[in-house]
Amino acid sequence: MKKITIVFSFFIFLNACSNIEGVSDPIALEIVTGMNLIDTFGNNAGTLGNPNVLYSNLNVSMYPNPAINILRVSSVAGIKNVWIVKGNPTSVFKNTDFNAILNRELYTNSEIKSKSSFDIEAINNTNIAIDLARFEQGYYRVFIELEDGSIAWDNIYFKASQTDSDSINYWK
Repeated sequence: MKKITIVFSFFIFLNACSNIEGVSDPIALEIVTGMNLIDTFGNNAGTLGNPNVLYSNLNVSMYPNPAINILRVSSVAGIKNVWIVKGNPTSVFKNTDFNAILNRELYTNSEIKSKSSFDIEAINNTNIAIDLARFEQGYYRVFIELEDGSIAWDNIYFKASQTDSDSINYWK
C-alpha cells in the first residue's frame, strides 16, 4: 500500500509541475497569452506577450486596446454576432507559434456563446461600439462572427481608468 501511495503521489507531482499555471491547452477558449496595443485611431502601438488572436486576415479591427469606456469593432464584411468571454492570462505559451494552430473554424459559435458573459446577436453592420460600463476591469476575449460564418477574435483589456501599459502587462 505504501508503494502505491508513493507512486500515486509522484504522478500527482509530475502533473502539477507540467501544468504550472493550470493551463495545458494552447487553444483553450478562455486563455489570453498576450495582446496587441491599439490606439484610439486603430493603429498598432505595440504588443504584450504572445497574442493568441485571429483577425488580421479577416479585415477585422477592434480598438482601442486597452479600452476604457467604449470598444469599437469594424469589419469590411458585415458583423453578424459578437461574444465577450472573460479571459485568463497565462505566460505558459510564450513560445507557441499561434499562426500555425489558430484558424477560423477552431471554435464553434455555440461553444463561444456557452462561455460568453456578454453577447450581441443579429447585428448585420460593419461598425459597432460596445459600452464597457458593465464589465469589471481585466482581460477579455472578444469573438466576432462575420456574415460568411467565419470567426475572428482578439484579446482586449478593459479598464475603468487611464493607466500605462506597464501596469496591465501580465507577460513582463
